Amino acid sequence: MIRLFLDTEWADPAGQQLVSQALVSEGRVHQLYIERHPLPRPESDFVERVVYPLLERGRSAMPDQELAARVRTFLAAGVAPEVVADHSNDFELRRRVVAQASSPMEWTPIFVDQSKVRGHVETYFDRHPDRRRIRHHAAVDAEALRWAFSYVNDGIA
Repeated sequence: MIRLFLDTEWADPAGQQLVSQALVSEGRVHQLYIERHPLPRPESDFVERVVYPLLERGRSAMPDQELAARVRTFLAAGVAPEVVADHSNDFELRRRVVAQASSPMEWTPIFVDQSKVRGHVETYFDRHPDRRRIRHHAAVDAEALRWAFSYVNDGIA
């Protein structure tokens, strides 16, 4: 079984409007980063000032149906992967994307509510100040979660 680390960014305070998603595997061999096109209207200054300027656009940006197909293909590489996230909204937005795919996809959500893991996300950014500058890019945050989870639970990073 493959373990993937998930992070999402959203445009609205309720977390209903997906902006971007990233998945990274334990060994960083498998990675996916995608953005919605067109983007939803940002509903906060934070999203407009911090999240949107970090977006890559280009090949990462795609309409919802293509986004769903890309996620479906990525998840199909692992048999019923475990998907680890530190925010429940990440799972809800992931479910919505996968639900748009042409066939259902099984995956196991693992919610990380360990204060040690969350604390070591901060350690990751302390050790990687270049990454801190682009925090709230979904791929950067997924990698920070992967590092912290591995450090706390497996003693490796």
